[in-house]
Amino acid sequence: MERYALIGRKLGHSWSKEIHERYFALTGKCAVYEMVELEPDELPSAFERFSAEGFRGVNVTIPYKTDTMPLMDELSDEVERISALNTVSFANGKKIGYNSDYHGLAESFDRFGVEIAGRDVVLLGTGGASRAVDAICRDRGCKSLTYVSRTGGDGRLDYPAYEMRNDGEVLINCTPVGMFPNTGVSPVKRVTPFSAVVDLIYNPIRTELLRLAEEAGALTVNGLCMLVYQAIYSQAVWNGVPFEREIAAKIYEEMRKQM
Repeated sequence: MERYALIGRKLGHSWSKEIHERYFALTGKCAVYEMVELEPDELPSAFERFSAEGFRGVNVTIPYKTDTMPLMDELSDEVERISALNTVSFANGKKIGYNSDYHGLAESFDRFGVEIAGRDVVLLGTGGASRAVDAICRDRGCKSLTYVSRTGGDGRLDYPAYEMRNDGEVLINCTPVGMFPNTGVSPVKRVTPFSAVVDLIYNPIRTELLRLAEEAGALTVNGLCMLVYQAIYSQAVWNGVPFEREIAAKIYEEMRKQM
């Protein structure tokens, strides 16, 4: 039986196991997907264990998308460029890091019509997730890219400075603020004049940030589509097969209706 896993510090919010198990059922694959919570000092030994026990692949979530990079034997081109990974393949005795978040977000933008080219984009948060968002926004020709962080500096805005401004066209939340179980809070109060607001959080489906944006008349997109599509991209990496867009779309619709 093939073994896969998700690693992170806290995984009670995650729907990854259900998505991958749906993939196994649809493709007839005999496999299991495990949830493994780790403290930072446990990362090196965990990867040695995964390799020794024959795991095919591992997904990586908050807060280890950058911390795991030094543990890899090889990094894919997109990881070298983005400086964050979320997918690890164990092949030929090597640990190889990939980033499927980039592809998942691209699919989400296309599905919901989030236009980036020529737009002023504001990113909330500077963690590992924001790096894939940064890359795709630049690749799609954004007009400008502004970061907002708690401390500001180095060309970034802090949150009080953000709230005092009145510009931007696309707002993307890359922070965990508002994620289950700490729902009902938003990282920012200002959601105008943005025409589109994207929240990478998928649990809950409708975050407080998205509720505010809906009331302001913006196009709103949650993180479920990105989550599903990046998961199926991971499976493509692990199994050496093309990305199965039809399966990803089917699982997304099933999950959306369930939620």
